[in-house]
Amino acid sequence: MSLMKRMTWLLVVLAIVSCLLMNSPATAVPDSYLRGYVIDSSTGQPVSGATISMTGSNLSPTSTISNGDGSYSLGRRDTGLGLKSGERIVDGNNIPRYVDLTAVKDGYLPYASSVDLRLYQVSGYNISLTPFTANFYAFGHVGQAPYSVRFMDQSTGSPTAWFWDFGDGSNSTEQNPTHVFTKNGVYNVALTATYDWGSNTCTQYRCIIVNSVPVAAFTANATSGRTPFTVQFTDQSSDANGYQWQFGDGTTSTEQNPIHTYTSPGTYTVMLTVSVPDYGSVFIQKPGYITVTEPSSVDFAANVTAGLSPLAVHFNESVNGSVQYFFWQFGDGSTSSESNPVHVYETAGRYTVSLMTVGSNGTEVKTIEDYINVTSPVTPTVTPTATATATATVTPTGALPVANFTVTSSDQDSLGIQVADTSENATSVRYDLGDGTTTAYRTFRYTYWQAGTYTIDQTATNAAGSSHKSFAVTVPATTFPPVGGDQGWYTVHCNVDGASVLFDQTPMGTIAGGILKVKVYTTATPYYTYTVSKDGYATFQGTITTHPGKDQNVDLTAQLIPIAGQVYNGPHTIPGTLQAEDYNIGGEGVTYHDTTVGNEGGAYRQDDVDIEVLDTDGSPNVGWIRAGEWLTYTVNVSTAGTYDAGFRVASTHSGSSVLVYVDNGTTPVATLNVPNTGAWPVFQTISVPVTLPAGQHQFVLKFPTDFVNINWIRFALRG
Repeated sequence: MSLMKRMTWLLVVLAIVSCLLMNSPATAVPDSYLRGYVIDSSTGQPVSGATISMTGSNLSPTSTISNGDGSYSLGRRDTGLGLKSGERIVDGNNIPRYVDLTAVKDGYLPYASSVDLRLYQVSGYNISLTPFTANFYAFGHVGQAPYSVRFMDQSTGSPTAWFWDFGDGSNSTEQNPTHVFTKNGVYNVALTATYDWGSNTCTQYRCIIVNSVPVAAFTANATSGRTPFTVQFTDQSSDANGYQWQFGDGTTSTEQNPIHTYTSPGTYTVMLTVSVPDYGSVFIQKPGYITVTEPSSVDFAANVTAGLSPLAVHFNESVNGSVQYFFWQFGDGSTSSESNPVHVYETAGRYTVSLMTVGSNGTEVKTIEDYINVTSPVTPTVTPTATATATATVTPTGALPVANFTVTSSDQDSLGIQVADTSENATSVRYDLGDGTTTAYRTFRYTYWQAGTYTIDQTATNAAGSSHKSFAVTVPATTFPPVGGDQGWYTVHCNVDGASVLFDQTPMGTIAGGILKVKVYTTATPYYTYTVSKDGYATFQGTITTHPGKDQNVDLTAQLIPIAGQVYNGPHTIPGTLQAEDYNIGGEGVTYHDTTVGNEGGAYRQDDVDIEVLDTDGSPNVGWIRAGEWLTYTVNVSTAGTYDAGFRVASTHSGSSVLVYVDNGTTPVATLNVPNTGAWPVFQTISVPVTLPAGQHQFVLKFPTDFVNINWIRFALRG
């Protein structure tokens, strides 16, 4: 090919290349300026429905709405941005490198940022929206009208205005108001927090319950006995409609007033949980409430159980095993420590007899109610008549004894006799009463088992010898007045359930539901004293001055006073776990100080310390603690040293603390700083070192601040 043709072809190729270059943009134009995702900053979840806008110099404003997956896209060429073929996305004369990007959506703080398109055009730009939320906390939940509750705003995002709806027709615009609920009811409380860019509402349903605070309570007809031991439990709760009993032996019941039989010896804790409409549930637990012992191996009988006064009764005990000690209570105020004693009842009445033995079977008690019935005597006449016969045994030393005695009837138509010694020179006498019974008493009363003729023989003895005298007596059949008669009642009122009641030292029963009713016969011997006692309380003794007539009642009152420092549900041993609710018995100002009257939580114990059940382990905790309150415990420290004391606590505030004192110390041995655990039911275990001496000590918790719940303290000796 000639040079000219080659040059011509070269020029054509150059022209084509030049044309192509003139019609190609400097940078490829993508489908959009900017794309990415809108995300919730607190959850990391996509946010749909957010309005995203982009503006910039020499750029027409454009906006879009985020999709269901949170994605957005701005600046497509077919949406009017005005990009022309050949224009550069960044660094050009028309299209800016930096743009202003905004995003808005109800419930979120407004978003604004300057975006470098050069950096994010290809990789994408994600927008993180921060939610603003109305929220609040109520210092109280259940109470009695008028019920004052303080509310605290806990909204995020710095609101500028607040509107409270308390659910009872009242409202407030304060940030942290206090409101008084004057009527019973269940109230939903709502807070609307207003911001410069919108508002948000938080509603807490069933936030406040105003009613008569329910109380779980029960009694038992008896709290101690021998197997099999049957107990009638009686519910005394208020406003309950559901019941769950736990008897402590692994059995349960949903009856309101169940009857339960304990078949094994032991000490049992009884717990009743009741359901209350518009409240939830409350419970009461009585540690060691029921005591069941082995079946008794002791018994006794009497040769006579009814007769005219004075009535001599011969008691015979029956005991399996060896006995070191007998203690009889005859019901008339008299006692005896003899085996098989004879007791004379001088006064008419019905008598409860009790025998306590201590021996190889431990301590056992047998009681028979109204066992002996003694009636007033009629005019006595001498029934037996006979001619005495006497014999004598002679020895050469001094004067012989002369046996002699008299026999008279105890009462008309009675099987009883009265024998009086009239012997001479006798240093001792012995009688054979003709029914197999012998005695060395000189003068005595005796009652035969049945009517008949008996020969009584007396042997009188001294150093010179002995002599005998026999006397035949006839005792007639006996007719007694009918047992029983008109009845009346004593009602013993006491402030402590489970307290034991004695009338003239005769056991009558235990207090249940604040009372004990004692049935008496109006013709029986009156009682003159009553004694009420229970462990941990000073014994009360009173005088009975009024006696009931037929169908009449006499009220007796006993107020038991706690003995300061008595351990509750103890002993509390360290190392070990100390339950906060097991503070000492003793009352306000003695073993604890609480600034409010009554148990605001209504759980576990019925005094002024506030106890509830919030922890996940289901155990009670002390709550509603206020500055200045304190609790005292008696602890037995087995080993002196430094312990890691783990406090199980909860709080919704920062800055609360607990001070620990030992005995009467004025300087705390430890200070626990309680963190904000986030909510009252959220407990954490916080440990502090505590140095304790060995032995028994008073362990005192003092609360200088509000806002603390405490469940337990766990002590572990440092290695």
